[in-house]
Amino acid sequence: MSLETIIEKIRSDAGAEVEKILEDHRAKAQAVKEEAEKAAAAQTAGILKDAEREGRLEGGRILTRARLDRQLALLEARQSLVTEVMDKAFAGKLPKEGKLKRTVVLKDGVREEEFSRDRLMGEMRPNLENEIVEILEI
Repeated sequence: MSLETIIEKIRSDAGAEVEKILEDHRAKAQAVKEEAEKAAAAQTAGILKDAEREGRLEGGRILTRARLDRQLALLEARQSLVTEVMDKAFAGKLPKEGKLKRTVVLKDGVREEEFSRDRLMGEMRPNLENEIVEILEI
């Protein structure tokens, strides 16, 4: 065998070995890439699931707050209407200033005590409010 043939054989074997090594590394690189893609897809799915859950929770909180705000606004409007009706109903009937007097019947006698307009309205308000709400259907 000539020197050239031996060198050519060595080059050919080295080239085949290089190709084998490159093919092994390409296969390993492809496996690593596929594993990374799977991990990224799983992580992306988890992040998306968490974001959707957070979005639903936040949407629920916003909806609940909007309902509460609406109920509070309705209650405030209702109380305003009741106050207006009570003020008109008692206009001229109760003094704005000064004290009212009421008679309290006790088992050992009768007693008169002073009573403010605000206290009277406060005590009457719950019952009147219910009746006004029923009549006005508010």
